[in-house]
Amino acid sequence: MVNLVVTDSAGRTSDSKSHNVIVGTGNPLPAFSVLPVSPSIGTLVTFDASSTQVFGTNVTIQAYSWDFGDNTTDTNGPVTTHTYGGLARSVTVTLTVVDSVGRRGQASVSVVLK
Repeated sequence: MVNLVVTDSAGRTSDSKSHNVIVGTGNPLPAFSVLPVSPSIGTLVTFDASSTQVFGTNVTIQAYSWDFGDNTTDTNGPVTTHTYGGLARSVTVTLTVVDSVGRRGQASVSVVLK
């Protein structure tokens, strides 16, 4: 919690104002969307991790590593595409990110292929 009291040049003070502040620390929190949500085999699928969160001043994501759950991977950044072949099934897509201070985060989503 942060408390703020303002004092002017004449020494008068304001009422105290309090506000809860959440300071993030720790590993990045990867998050990504999959479009279409339930793709058909042979359809181009877009994965978007633009909503991944990092914590700390001037901290950025330095690496995105995608595992599409079908023995293929990608490191092209926060937005990438993939086309699945084979039979209808469920695959687990995993994203691993590394931030500019070396911390790692990982998230997985199950994708049902029609």
